[in-house]
Amino acid sequence: MQTITAEKLREKLRRLVEVDALEAVRDPNRINRYYIPYMMSDGVEDYLILDMDPARYTGEDADRLKEDLLVWSDICPADSLGGGQKTQGADEGAGTDLETAIAQARESCSYYQYHRMGHYWVSGQEHLRRLVYQLGIIHEKMTYLGREAINEREAGLVELAEFGPLRHFSPVHENPVEWHVSSLGGIRAMQKLAADSRDERLGWLLSSFEKLPSKELREYLIAYLASDRGFAFCQELQSQIELASRPYASRHFSNRIETWAQKERRCIDISLREEGLVGRFPHYKSKDGERRIVITEEMPFAMGLLDDKDMAYRFYQQETILEEGHLKTKLRKLAEKR
Repeated sequence: MQTITAEKLREKLRRLVEVDALEAVRDPNRINRYYIPYMMSDGVEDYLILDMDPARYTGEDADRLKEDLLVWSDICPADSLGGGQKTQGADEGAGTDLETAIAQARESCSYYQYHRMGHYWVSGQEHLRRLVYQLGIIHEKMTYLGREAINEREAGLVELAEFGPLRHFSPVHENPVEWHVSSLGGIRAMQKLAADSRDERLGWLLSSFEKLPSKELREYLIAYLASDRGFAFCQELQSQIELASRPYASRHFSNRIETWAQKERRCIDISLREEGLVGRFPHYKSKDGERRIVITEEMPFAMGLLDDKDMAYRFYQQETILEEGHLKTKLRKLAEKR
């Protein structure tokens, strides 16, 4: 956690305003403290902490502060906290500058593992959508927090999020037209991963796509990635994402939740082995290799105050069945704890 300058605070507030994402949450235990989520995801929890001087700022709630910050961030000078939005002070009708009412502004930024996560908002090709979601975490970290926010392995994967046929498998229902566009870096990153997975056919298709990115070839690549022929690529991508994510810390919760989660992992492992599957948590497969299972987890934020109040800790079984020419993904929720 570090103290931030007025210039840095204004810059971050403006970025939030640009994407219509400025929110403020009041600390229920410290009424003069507010939290502003900057980037909250499975991979990073970055938020601003504003401690207000109670003698200078008497905002009734977080919505009031949000409105004041919207104005202040637009007119505050970059080099100081002086000369901005006027707000009501302790004396009725007395005007004080909002910026002087901010006793302290800090930023908390923590990075977490994300390779165990699974969110299933869109049906169909869930194994691919989960990987695209995790690539999106890496891409957003670099976009909003800078190159220093990602490690070297992530840097080798980040441009995959700029390959249109892969982004076709969006983890959310939104799928803007610009997501269909492929950058040269995205194509080159795909070529490297195709080579790593020893998929010569995919490598040839990508070379052709680099020379002539036609709509027909784009559709063919989408179908290829979703077929059994593209599964080796998916497995390699999953392995590389895991290697990129592992150096980060895992989230920790109360002893009650941690004890429950460890027990569930043991029970799931025993159950799958009793079915005749081989492997180790969280990856399993049938002896003939036609069933591939990964156990995924859905976790609340470590900073629970900034999460959806209905968020729970969940375990899912994501099973991919390899059939000639096709892949079928089945999902099953295994456990949940609030």
